[in-house]
Amino acid sequence: MNYVSALELEGVMQRHPAVQECLAFARPSSDLQDLVSMVVVLKTDHEASLKHNILCQHCCISLMSTVHSQVTVEELTEHVNRQVADHKMIRGGVLIRESIPRNSMGKLVRRTMRKWALEQFEKKKMRT
Repeated sequence: MNYVSALELEGVMQRHPAVQECLAFARPSSDLQDLVSMVVVLKTDHEASLKHNILCQHCCISLMSTVHSQVTVEELTEHVNRQVADHKMIRGGVLIRESIPRNSMGKLVRRTMRKWALEQFEKKKMRT
């Protein structure tokens, strides 16, 4: 089993010009391997294109509905996957949100976001 640093992946994702902030986490899969997944907040002048954001293979979904410049989940996933080793690639999906909650110290609330994201992926799995 290889260790994957969430901070490393978040740093790669944040270099995308449309990304304001993001959070990486491990998503369990049926084959006992954890899949790298991310929650992404886009900068205010970027929105996700819904027409390309649903990928059954990677369970990618988006929760945003308006379109300005076209940023897709595929583009964000590819941005990270071209720059990291194979075992660090995003295979668990990307969720786009309007914000990521922070605690009173200004830190991202990782446990809450991971729980929310896993619920979203489970809902998507039930719909297909």
